[in-house]
Amino acid sequence: MDSELSSNRRVPVVAISQRVVQETYRLETRDALDQGWAALLETLGAIVVPVPNLLADIQSWLETIKPSLIILSGGNDLAHLGTSDGSSDRDATESGLLSYATENMTPLLGVCRGMQFLAHASGGTLTAVTEHAGTSHVVASVESESPWAWSGV
Repeated sequence: MDSELSSNRRVPVVAISQRVVQETYRLETRDALDQGWAALLETLGAIVVPVPNLLADIQSWLETIKPSLIILSGGNDLAHLGTSDGSSDRDATESGLLSYATENMTPLLGVCRGMQFLAHASGGTLTAVTEHAGTSHVVASVESESPWAWSGV
């Protein structure tokens, strides 16, 4: 899956986790991702690959797509919090993504719930914040020479 640009540079492949949605009307469990992620990452020249939450072998799957970046996206609560919106399947998937990123030195970005997962995985403590979910956040472009700044790995 090594797509090439005209400059012979590998097109960045971004693996992104998905929320778990219970569709009660159809009795289905779905993986879901806000369409804005695909639109944003496409403008950055990346190929977006949503990560299914029930992969039997996530490490082999990741070895196949060889992501340039992994994003742990927002949505759902962490399962250990015991809320009705928690997802142990998603926690397991993101644990596999974190392991892969660590073992392969793949850049990893946690957004909202994704950052909460990273904080919890590293022994941090979470504190509830009211009136946060479902709000808009200002996003700005940053020019940086930092190795942590990603612009088409």
